Amino acid sequence: GPSGIGIGALRERPRNARAEKLCAACGLHGLSIRGDAYVGRTQAGPSGLRNVDFYESELDPSSDWCVASLRSHHAQSQAMRPVDVKSGSGENYKWSQTDDEVEIIVTCPESDAPLKSRVKVSYGRGDALTVLCDGVQLIHWSPLFAPIDPSGCSWTIDGSTIVVTLEKREEREWHTLWLVRSE
Repeated sequence: GPSGIGIGALRERPRNARAEKLCAACGLHGLSIRGDAYVGRTQAGPSGLRNVDFYESELDPSSDWCVASLRSHHAQSQAMRPVDVKSGSGENYKWSQTDDEVEIIVTCPESDAPLKSRVKVSYGRGDALTVLCDGVQLIHWSPLFAPIDPSGCSWTIDGSTIVVTLEKREEREWHTLWLVRSE
């Protein structure tokens, strides 16, 4: 952009583990923060917002503001959570989950060729799921609801279906499979 640093340049910067850890401690999980991060605080007053001091000691995950933020984010996610969504289905798939895995059963079009040779499954960088059959994209979800561990993911053939097992990076319930539908 006009400031001289575009989004592409930010992607090249190293991940900021300290900032990501602080966000996770506040209840904001799965964020990828690259480069420098600045933490500040404002206070509302009669003349609008003003900056107030933020001390290094307050970067501790057990600090009052951090614990309050974690509670607030947890309450928001509970309020937005659909009632007991542990599974679901779509046009060519159905899914279910445990605390540490998501299983997706994808239906493939019929063919005389063995299914194993017709299928390609990829997991992006642990943030996506793509399933191709005969070169046709049956599923492309990016970003997934939460990060997965590609090394723990697998897929098998069961009749005319592909059974994909995604290993969650964190044990938590997924409310949906993806955050924004990819077209």
